[in-house]
Amino acid sequence: MIIWAALGFALVSAVGLAAGAAVQHSGVTTSHESERFGIRSFFRLFKSGRWLLGTAIMVIAVTAGVLSLALAPVMVVQPVGAISLAVSVLIARFARGLVFKRRVYTAVLLCVAGVAGFVGVSSLFAVSRVRFGAEALPMVWVSAALLAITVVGRLVQRRPHQLFNVISAAILFACVATNTHICASQFLAGGLPAVTWSNLLCVAACGGIGSWFVQAGYASGPPEIVIAGLTVIDPIVAVILGVVVLEEAAAA
Repeated sequence: MIIWAALGFALVSAVGLAAGAAVQHSGVTTSHESERFGIRSFFRLFKSGRWLLGTAIMVIAVTAGVLSLALAPVMVVQPVGAISLAVSVLIARFARGLVFKRRVYTAVLLCVAGVAGFVGVSSLFAVSRVRFGAEALPMVWVSAALLAITVVGRLVQRRPHQLFNVISAAILFACVATNTHICASQFLAGGLPAVTWSNLLCVAACGGIGSWFVQAGYASGPPEIVIAGLTVIDPIVAVILGVVVLEEAAAA
């Protein structure tokens, strides 16, 4: 029953992320004027009502995602986010009037089927246990390393391609999901004193920088690329982190 509740929250999160991304993209494109998306461009977004609405939708989606991560292993709920890809294609079709070839819809259906199959299998074998104190620190070091790599990679490029921004955001959001799972399970097991603050700091740092990469991705190309990148790369990295760092597949 708990797994079904977690999957329900994950589905709400996936739909909300796709809808929020579409609205946010609209706000970014209307407020962003220069070729380079910088710090000033980011803070200018807070004056856009459309972008703020998209952000509010994203907050609801993220809240649902946190609840799902608190109730189930990362490798079970995080892949459900790929449903955002299907929702984003439908939004692009009906809200923006884009016309896709049949093979696009076929690809989306295959993606959804693949996700359903993976989630079905992983829900049978994935195990999750609460990690307190020093046991939670390996995820901190991994997150810090990935954060440093993405930030340095961004600084050495004069005009980063949209794909670089998307990949960087996906990697950092995978770290957010994994650290969120650790902190949420700690909170449910022992309350606020049980939460490892270094993991919580990783959630804030990776979430903040990752969000900046997402906005930069919106400013440099269509939202479908951002959603597709996030919904494919994020779950893959999150599952790898869940298997390698959290040992969720130990019973498989």
